[in-house]
Amino acid sequence: MPALTAFLMRNWQAVLGAAAVAILFTLLAIRTGQRDDARATLERERLEHKLFAERVRAKAEEIRARFIDHARRVERDQNRVTQEVSREYQERLIALRADYERRLRPSGGANPGGAGGLAVPGLPDAPRGPDGAAPAARFEFACRANSLQLEYLQAWLRQQMQVDRDAVPLALERGRP
Repeated sequence: MPALTAFLMRNWQAVLGAAAVAILFTLLAIRTGQRDDARATLERERLEHKLFAERVRAKAEEIRARFIDHARRVERDQNRVTQEVSREYQERLIALRADYERRLRPSGGANPGGAGGLAVPGLPDAPRGPDGAAPAARFEFACRANSLQLEYLQAWLRQQMQVDRDAVPLALERGRP
């Protein structure tokens, strides 16, 4: 041991310098390890963030597609209701118009030339019935046609209100994006 002590006493500066270098090298190795761990952690967090952002984008696209499908379904249902009600209304209006035209036509036994038999060119036909019947029937037809129109407008509105517009996509019901 005395030889070691003598060596240390003679070379204390070199030994102290070597100890300082060894300590600095150890601290540098520790710090390099910490830096590498921090870089790896940062890279992991960046990757997790990218994955999360991609999942959010995919979920947003899925929800957008669901909303578009829902909007198309609602539009299709509303168009179907409109077409059904319109078709039924047109059929009833045609039947109503045919009924009133039949009522306004002269009876089958009337003579087209008036009372004398043959039509005289340049002279108007003889009256076939009372003059007040035709305007009253036209007014009645207009009233019934308006009533029919309002009836089908109300039916259309009731059926439009029954179309489900408020369906929420499943992902939003659970409260997740």
